[in-house]
Amino acid sequence: MTNESFQEQKELEYNFLTVLNLVVDFRYRTLASCNENQQCKKSTLVFNTA
Repeated sequence: MTNESFQEQKELEYNFLTVLNLVVDFRYRTLASCNENQQCKKSTLVFNTA
C-alpha cells in the first residue's frame, strides 16, 4: 500500500465516522424531542431499519 492510498483510506474512514455521528445524533435528538409521541416513534422505527 502506498502512502497516498493510505491517506485516502484514512480520509474515507474519517468521513464515514463523521456521517455516522451525525446520523446517531439526529436519531437521538428525534427520539428525545418526541418522546412518547406515537407517530414519531413509527417514523423513527422506519429510519432505524433503513
